Formats: sequence, structure tokens, C-alpha cells
Amino acid sequence: MSLKNERKSLEPYLKDSVDFYQHQVSGVRQMIRMRNFLLADEMGLGKSLQAITVAVADIFQERAEKLLVIAPVTLKENWKDEFEKFTTIDATVFGVQPDPKKPERYKALGPKDRSIQLETFAAQSGPRVLICNYEQIVRHLHELNGVGFDIAIFDEAHYLKNPESKRTQA
Repeated sequence: MSLKNERKSLEPYLKDSVDFYQHQVSGVRQMIRMRNFLLADEMGLGKSLQAITVAVADIFQERAEKLLVIAPVTLKENWKDEFEKFTTIDATVFGVQPDPKKPERYKALGPKDRSIQLETFAAQSGPRVLICNYEQIVRHLHELNGVGFDIAIFDEAHYLKNPESKRTQA
């Protein structure tokens, strides 16, 4: 059963065209009541959409503005696509920019340009998302902490299972 018209709108942030299944609605309602949560389920059941929806609810209620998504490098573009598909919120993939010669591809930024990218992101107003990978957290921890993110989503959180690793400590 798909639920679309049985919910209050989170427009302009979450697109009204998004359909939810009952298990997603139940999950979102439960997570909104919590401050921290771990969402673990089988692949393909809509965990990303649920996490995005909970974050959008906080943005909608003006409790958050800056969102950080931390994911394996291979999933960064997937997260950007998910935000474009389900929301109207600007999502930036950290450490890259569109290649002027091939706009469908990205070009890696050097250290100075990454710092400028973070400064620009932090200075913007309104809801926004920065998507980075776990290795970037270790390398850019000080700069990322300076942004003052309101929400963090950790995709594939099993990457943090070793409490002694630099990644987990960062």
C-alpha cells in the first residue's frame, strides 16, 4: 500500500510526489520521536528516503539547516541523486565539482579548493546538504567541525565498528 495523500506536506523541501509505503511511514514517525537512531534493514526497503524525510522534518520545523551525509565513496553520487529525486534541498558532493568540459562528470578539487568549498557551504543560508566519504572526515575533521552541522547521517555505519580507528574517533 502506497501512502501519498494521507500525510501533511513537507513542501517546499520534500516533494509531494514522493510515495511512501506503510513501513516507511511507521519508521519515519518513530524516528521523528527520537533524537538519535540506528536504521538498519535489508537493501531496497527505503532507508535512505526515511533518513532524508526525518531530516527534512527537522528542517521544515526550523530545527536544522545544515545536514552532513557520510557514506562510502562509491555511494556519494547515489546520495546526491536521492536528494535531487526526493527533495528541493541543495546537495553538494564534497571534494569535487562538475567538470566544465564534461558537466556530467566530476573533477577532484585540491586542498585549497576543498577549503573554499567548505567555507562557501558554511556561509550559505537555507537548507543544504554536504555529502562526504569516511576518509574525508579524518582528513578534514577540523574544517568540517567548524561548519556546525545540525544533522549527520552515517550510511554503512559498520565502517565505524572499530572504536580504536581514526575514522571512528573522528
